Amino acid sequence: MCRNCACGMRAITQFMVEPTILMTALELSVAHQEEKVRFKAAAASPFGIGSDIGGSIRMPAFFNGIFGHKPSSTGPMCRFASDLKPMMKVLVEDEYVDKLKLDKPVDLKKLKVYYQENDGGGFLVSPVDKDLQQALTKVVNYFKNSLKVEVNRVQITRCKNTGAMWLANMKSKDLHICRTSISTTERKCQRLD
Repeated sequence: MCRNCACGMRAITQFMVEPTILMTALELSVAHQEEKVRFKAAAASPFGIGSDIGGSIRMPAFFNGIFGHKPSSTGPMCRFASDLKPMMKVLVEDEYVDKLKLDKPVDLKKLKVYYQENDGGGFLVSPVDKDLQQALTKVVNYFKNSLKVEVNRVQITRCKNTGAMWLANMKSKDLHICRTSISTTERKCQRLD
C-alpha cells in the first residue's frame, strides 16, 4: 500500500484498522513506530502492537499522549490506559492469562515503591525536565502522605552508563537480542548475524 494513497487511507480509517506501510528494515525500526503512534494519537486507530528494545513503545507514547506498555520486547499501544488490560488479554496466550492476574485488584498500599530522580548524568542524555521532576514529587508525596506507603529514593550510580552500553550493544557484531515472551518468563536469546 502506498503511504500517500488517499483512497487507501480513507478505507483503512473507515474500519479503524492500522495501516500497513511498506518500508525497508531500517525505516521500519523508526518510522513505522512513529507512524503507528501518530495514528493512535489522531484517533485513526484505537490500538496497536509495538516492539521495543530501545524505547520504541515507551518514548513515542510519552511524547504523543497515548499509552504504551512494555511487558516484554512486544507490547500494546492504546489511546486510553483502560484499553491496555483488554489488549494484554488478547496478546497473551490463553493458558497464561490467568497467571498475570489482570483482573485482580491491586492494593496500592501494599506496593513497595522505589524511585530514582535521574540517571546520574549519562552520556548524551538530557537532564530530567523540571515539569517531570515536579510530577514525580507529586506522585511520591501521594504515596507517602495519602496512601501511607513507604517510598524509597535510590540512586543507582551505574545507570549513567546504560545509554552508552545500549549503543555499544546495538553497534556490536556479536549483537544478541534477548526476547522475553509475553506469556512466559522464559528468556530466549538469539544471535543476529
